[in-house]
Amino acid sequence: MFKTLFADKTPMLKPMQPKHVARVVEIISQTDEDDASEALRSFETYGFDGKFVLLRDGFVIGITGYAVDDQAQDVAWLSWHYLDERFTGQGFGSGLFEDLLNHLNSAGFRMLFIETSDYEEDGAPVYAAAHRMYEKFGARKTVTMPDYYAPGEAKIIYGLENQQRPAPQFEMTAPDKGLSIAGLEEDPECDGVLGIRWEESDVPGTTTLADAVWQARQSRARLVVFVLPADLSMANETDIKTAGFSPCGNLPDFYATGLDQVWWSLKP
Repeated sequence: MFKTLFADKTPMLKPMQPKHVARVVEIISQTDEDDASEALRSFETYGFDGKFVLLRDGFVIGITGYAVDDQAQDVAWLSWHYLDERFTGQGFGSGLFEDLLNHLNSAGFRMLFIETSDYEEDGAPVYAAAHRMYEKFGARKTVTMPDYYAPGEAKIIYGLENQQRPAPQFEMTAPDKGLSIAGLEEDPECDGVLGIRWEESDVPGTTTLADAVWQARQSRARLVVFVLPADLSMANETDIKTAGFSPCGNLPDFYATGLDQVWWSLKP
């Protein structure tokens, strides 16, 4: 299963309910006011599926949860994982994370990915303690994308594998497949970051990729992100590099064992 640090126990997680929203937003805002605002918008729009709170004597002291990836139904992404700052350093954060991993294992997930950043305040990395915790549980840095959230603030993605639930094996080959570029889309959480929308094509090459890069420059984008399965990335690597993209890392075994998700970025 996902690596654990403590003996099995009854989970502390309780499903999040509407009555918890104000307290959860308060906890998140202690660390990141932007995340708190985004969390509130998400709760109002999408509800509380996959979200849990940690209660102590009936009082909410933490929030955690996950979202299911829309391309791989046995892959989860960590959502907001925050602990009231008055309870840090007492093992509650690690216990909360382990309970979430136990829930994901029981629900049949084989991978958990964690998006975070290297944001600093007064020269100190805000999420350093969280990163140390992820690593204690066996998570590895898989992608680092400089200047993603803002100039000087990178996106970092950790990957954590559930060894009890391997995916079907995939034999890597270089398919004779191209990519048809369908356009650009904005990242709603990051000003100036655009993602490449694409479709698989029977025609080799990356049709209109240069046009998409030109459009990104015209719109004064800070960063363009291109995310692909590893087989298509390998088949079109020359064209992608010629367009100016650089590799930022892979999410291992994302689609299947042996089939990673490859992240590329370009500063227009």
